[in-house]
This record gives sequence, C-alpha cells and structure tokens, in this order.
Amino acid sequence: MPRWFLAVLAILLVLGLCGCASDDISSPGHDVIFFIPGVAGDGPRYSGLRKGLRDAGISDSVATVSWGAPPPFTVLNFQDRAIHHAAEEKLARRIGDWLQERPSARIRILAHSAGCGAALGGLARLPENTSVDQLILLAPSVSPQYDLSPAAAHVRGNIHVFASDRDDFFLGWRCRTFGTYDNIKTEAAGKIGFASTNNKLISHAYEPAWQALGDEGDHFGATHREFAASVLAPLVK
Repeated sequence: MPRWFLAVLAILLVLGLCGCASDDISSPGHDVIFFIPGVAGDGPRYSGLRKGLRDAGISDSVATVSWGAPPPFTVLNFQDRAIHHAAEEKLARRIGDWLQERPSARIRILAHSAGCGAALGGLARLPENTSVDQLILLAPSVSPQYDLSPAAAHVRGNIHVFASDRDDFFLGWRCRTFGTYDNIKTEAAGKIGFASTNNKLISHAYEPAWQALGDEGDHFGATHREFAASVLAPLVK
C-alpha cells in the first residue's frame, strides 16, 4: 500500500476519531443518554430515534459519541482493532469526564450495531468504582459468545438487548462472511442472541407486533420513531 495513502488515511482517522463536529457533549443537562452509532456514524437515519425519545417526554441530553474513520473509509470501522480501541477509550473517557463534573448524574448508554461493540468495550475500560445506570444494545454486531461480564460489572441496572432474526443481510450474511465487531465469522448476537448468560441481561426478541411501530425487524428497525417512543423510552426513563 503506498505511503501517501497511509498518511492520508492516518489523518482522516485522527479527524474521525476526534469526532468534534458530531459530538453533542457540551449540553448543560445533568443526566445524559450517551448514544453510540454504527460504523457509518451519526446522521439522519437516527433522527427518528431521537424524536421518539422526545415524543415520550425524555428531556435528558442525548449526547452522540462519534467514533471511527470518516467516509469513504467507514468500512474500516467494522473490524479494525486500532479503531475499536480508540472508540472504546473515547467512550470511557466521556463517561469519566461527565461524572467528574456531575457526580450524581444518571448515565444511560444506547448503542446500535457496531456501536454496541464500542459501548461494551468502553464500559469494560472504566475504573472499578465507575458505572452507568443502564445499557441498551440495538442489533449488536458482536458475536453471540462475546463475554458481557467485563461491561456488566460497570452497569448498575440491566443490559437490554434487541435482536431480530429478520436481520438477514447486516447481521446474517455480512457477519458470517466478513466477521463481527470482535472478528468472528458468525451470525451476530443482534440476530440470534447472546450465548453467554448474565443476570443483568434482558433479551428482547423481535415481535411481529412491532411492525405497527415501524420496526420491520431489519437492521434499523429499532431506531424508528414510534418504536423508540413506545418501547425504548420506558427503559431509559
């Protein structure tokens, strides 16, 4: 690979991992919901999720923790360990900074797809005496055998996992062919659930009745506005 390409890529990675443009981290609110998007980053596709939470009366700050390489290099965000480590460290740092300024704040983590891997890894990196109140994983693209224990040790409440056996392309074919966030070629936990058990884990398998809320069981189904307002909002209130 040409050296000039590696240099350009390094610059873009630094800019992407800084994520200053899309991090809503300066909100004066006390309690917070940290949102970690998938490999393509934050954008209009998640607007329904935010609107749904507002519809349900959740007024807490929703702070996006951006991560990874920017377009057109987002494909690297699927499995590059250096990118993953930086993302996980960034989330752990954000949580620590927030609690340092607001020691009594309630912190909930809401993540989607590969962002779930960054969320789990980031929580596992927290100091022993640091924890968040709740973790919600939407269509996690980590392997079913992913060890939840290191992250669960830093969650006071529950770990809610939303999985859909209809997510055939992203969490089925793609993960079987190219690998999950943790580099295992298998259908992801967001499709077939976690094999490991944890007393904090609450699994939510896809329900056909959710179609009425805009969730067709596809990769972004759980981010629809009506679904967020009716199903997700009660979990973070």
